[in-house]
Amino acid sequence: MGRGVVTTLRVLAASLVVAVASLTACARDESEFTYLRIQVDGQPTLAITRKDARIRGIVVYFHGIDGNEFSMTSDSSQREMTRDLVDAGFAVVSSFAGGNAFGDQQTVQNYRELGSMAHEHYQIDNVYFLADGLGAIPAINLFASGHAPMRGLAAINPVLNLTTARTHVPALSVNEPSAPSEIGDPMALDPEALQGKDIRFYVSPQDSDAPSADNATLFERRFGGTAKISVVGCSGAHRDASCVQGEDLARWFTQLDART
Repeated sequence: MGRGVVTTLRVLAASLVVAVASLTACARDESEFTYLRIQVDGQPTLAITRKDARIRGIVVYFHGIDGNEFSMTSDSSQREMTRDLVDAGFAVVSSFAGGNAFGDQQTVQNYRELGSMAHEHYQIDNVYFLADGLGAIPAINLFASGHAPMRGLAAINPVLNLTTARTHVPALSVNEPSAPSEIGDPMALDPEALQGKDIRFYVSPQDSDAPSADNATLFERRFGGTAKISVVGCSGAHRDASCVQGEDLARWFTQLDART
């Protein structure tokens, strides 16, 4: 990712007790990990890496509904996923990013600057996106923007169009911009915007909240001729632990890195 201008960058702490307690809940030694809390573009963020490990890539995590920068350690499945990625050599970074303002261009801008900050801090070009639920909306918009090359995008139980999102998640209306042109519905993108891009979805047919399986089918129908889309099946309701597959994510991201 190219060097971005981070409008606000303030180091708050090098170690974060809350995140340490979360990530090491399964009796892992907290000294294995490094935690960085910073502010980027006025938003609180969190970065987690394995201490003394060579960083092979950066995973920018886009949280879902009612999420924040701690969502990647918020429950056992998310913690295990983050550990799998960190153990594989990835730096995982996340932001509050305006909370539920998934359709706001400022949210996309914040994630853009988060990626630029991580690139500058870790000095690594391999950048991957990982989205949860509604986080797929800003993730895909940024992925398609051509701002800088990203290796790939994965999304867990993704919400991929705003019509579905408003029907199933009324809270999406919070902090939406007033101009429809600013919302950025992924399904309205030009298929050429995703030409040659690698995308992976983790979806369950029992997920009636998104509904992610239907979303993925429609998305693949529209963009499958230009993007390289793979779908991994899982089961259960929205946010079911079977859809949070850290080992598969780490393998897929690593394979994308190995191809070039």
